[in-house]
Amino acid sequence: MRESWGYKVQAEDLTRRGQIARMEGAQAVQAGKAAQSGSRWAAAGDILGGAASVATIGQRYGFKKAAAARGPGGDGPIGQLASQQAPGKCRPSRRTANAR
Repeated sequence: MRESWGYKVQAEDLTRRGQIARMEGAQAVQAGKAAQSGSRWAAAGDILGGAASVATIGQRYGFKKAAAARGPGGDGPIGQLASQQAPGKCRPSRRTANAR
């Protein structure tokens, strides 16, 4: 009788431990999903924050103005100079005039 009682107690103990382990596993899965979601949101926030930082630096140091000055007829100083001079009618510099 004592021996069967011990087996019953052990069986119930192991059953409860199994239930607890399954609940811990389910909680770990939920915690992992929450951590994964949080890390994805953090990564997206870092990307957007970095893009905003680059845009702020671009506005501060005038990168948009430099982009407009790349070609003839642009709004920048290079574009204005190019549009004021006709092609082929540039005045030669002193170096090229003295070299002749």
